Amino acid sequence: MKKSLKIFFAVCLVICLLIVPASRQLKAEEPPKVIVSSEEFTKGSGSCDVSISFKDITGIASAKLIVTYDEALTLQSVTYNEELGGVFMQPSKLSSPVTLNWVKLENVVGDAVYAVLKFTVDDSVSEGEYPISVSYSAGNVIDINEKNVDLSITNGKIEVKSPCAHPSLSDWIIDKNPTKSEAGSKHIECTVCHHIIQTEIIPDTHIAGDINDDGNIDNRDLVRLFQYLSDWDVVIF
Repeated sequence: MKKSLKIFFAVCLVICLLIVPASRQLKAEEPPKVIVSSEEFTKGSGSCDVSISFKDITGIASAKLIVTYDEALTLQSVTYNEELGGVFMQPSKLSSPVTLNWVKLENVVGDAVYAVLKFTVDDSVSEGEYPISVSYSAGNVIDINEKNVDLSITNGKIEVKSPCAHPSLSDWIIDKNPTKSEAGSKHIECTVCHHIIQTEIIPDTHIAGDINDDGNIDNRDLVRLFQYLSDWDVVIF
């Protein structure tokens, strides 16, 4: 019986030793990714920045990406992440599709922003979701050894919303409680979009004339003041 138990535990140990490295290997083999962020844009708020980022990169030295976006959007500029190093090529045009290109003489690993695209949206555009996608061809995303890097793609979007009419307002919300030495602050916000409608300073809690800071104004304050003016080692408030 004891021999059977020993064999059983030995088999379990071997199985555990085989499963753990295998699970780690599966995790390590998750494909590198290129991710287009999804953003919200409120009409009349100016511009909207959409990032294109690399994630879980094990080695990449060049990437030529094609960005396609909905015709309701207007691309104003492309800003590459100079911290990547290497050489960037500005697109020849900003209309869809847009070609982004970068090369470096060494591999980049880990997570990094590739570029930020600044869009504007005309006020006439209807509320809704407007897609932004990336694609690439074989041979255009490679490592320093000229081997293809297979990227898992997550496309993004800009969700266009109309400005909030602020139909419901909150009560005063305390941002900072006042003390005897410092003022506090509070605000009222829209309960729908949380835009801050009004702010107000909360005065400090010290009572003017309370020289000894005991919460009362009486002759004790007068004595403390005379002591202070006579160079006694006392504190006044």
